[in-house]
Amino acid sequence: MHRTTNLVKILVAILIAVGVVYAASIFLSGSRDYVEYHDVLNIVSSRTSGDAGAAIAEYRAITADETRSADEKALAEIAVAGLIPTVSNAKSDRLTEVRKLKAIVLDETISADIRAAALSILGLEYNYSSATPEVFTEVYSGAPFDSYLVKDNPELSQLNIEQASYQLYPSTVAAIAAAQAAAEAYFSTPNLSEQQKAQYVAIAEDYLKKADAAFLIDADDNRSYTESSRYRTYREYRAGVTGRLAIAKGTPYIEQYRKEYEDYFAFVASMNNQVAPGVRLQYARILMADKDTEAAKAQLALIVQSIDAYKGQAVMPFLRFLYNEEVARPNGVVISDVKKLAAISPEFKAAMLKAKAMNPQNQN
Repeated sequence: MHRTTNLVKILVAILIAVGVVYAASIFLSGSRDYVEYHDVLNIVSSRTSGDAGAAIAEYRAITADETRSADEKALAEIAVAGLIPTVSNAKSDRLTEVRKLKAIVLDETISADIRAAALSILGLEYNYSSATPEVFTEVYSGAPFDSYLVKDNPELSQLNIEQASYQLYPSTVAAIAAAQAAAEAYFSTPNLSEQQKAQYVAIAEDYLKKADAAFLIDADDNRSYTESSRYRTYREYRAGVTGRLAIAKGTPYIEQYRKEYEDYFAFVASMNNQVAPGVRLQYARILMADKDTEAAKAQLALIVQSIDAYKGQAVMPFLRFLYNEEVARPNGVVISDVKKLAAISPEFKAAMLKAKAMNPQNQN
C-alpha cells in the first residue's frame, strides 16, 4: 500500500488530539495510512473516554489477530501501555508490559519510529512503576538493554535509553526525558567530579534544545497539540529540567524556573486536572535548594491536601515511589531532601508518617 506523508500527519494529529500520553508519544516515520490503523485509534478513544475495559478488549483483539501487521500490533501495545498494570495494580502485569515493549524494540521488521517510541516508553517504565526494583531489573536485562544499565543509577540508565531512542528516531518525548534524566543525574549521582557535573549540564541543555525544536514542529503540524497530554508531559519535564539547571548552573534558568512551574500548574488547571504530588515535591526540592523555604512550604501544604483529600488512593503511586526510593537508596538525594522538607514543615512530616500507615508498598 502506498502511504503519504500527509496521512502520517493526520495520524499524528489524531493521536495527539485524544490526549493519551503513551499513545500520543509516538513519532510516526516514513509514510503510514491512518485508516489502516483505525482499530488502534479505537483503543486510544476508549482510553481517553475512561473506558479501560473497552480499550483492553480492543487491544487483545488486535494482538490475537494473525492477519494484523507487526506494526499494527506494536502500535496497539503502545496505545495500551500503562493501562493494564494501572487497572490491576499487579506487578506481574507491569513486568509483562516491559517484556512486550522490549520485543517491539528488538523486532527489526517493525518501523523504526514505532520501535523508538517503545524504547522511550521502556525508559519511563521504572518511573511509572513508582520505582519498583523488579521493574528496573527487567528493563535492563538482556542485550542490548543491559548495555544501557548503569548499576544502582536509574537516572543514568534512563538517560542511555532515551538517547538511544532519540538516535533511532527523534521525538519530543525522548529528548525531554533525556534532558530530565541528565539533569537529575547531576544531583543524584554521588561523588561527581566537576568535569562530570559540567558534562551532565551540557547533555541536559543539549536535549532541552532538541526537545524545544521538536515541540515547534509538533505545534506547527498539529493545532491541537497544545491541548494534549503529550504537551502536558513536555511542559512538566521542561519545568523540572529548568529547575534543576537553575540550581546547577544559575543564569538563565534561575530567572525562568518559577514561571515554568507556575505556567505548567495553570495549564493543568485549564485541563481540569490535578497537579501530581510528585511534581509538587520536585518543585519544593528545587525551591528549598534555591533557599526559598516559604515557597517550598507552600508546595508541601498542597501535597498534604492531596493526601488528605483522596485518603491516599489518588496519591498511592507517589507514596509507593517514596517507599521504594527509601528502600533502594535510603541515603540518596530524594530521601535526603524529603527529610529536609519534613524538618521545615511539621504538617508534611505528619503526612509522611500517616502515609506509611497506608501500606504504599502493597502491590500484587
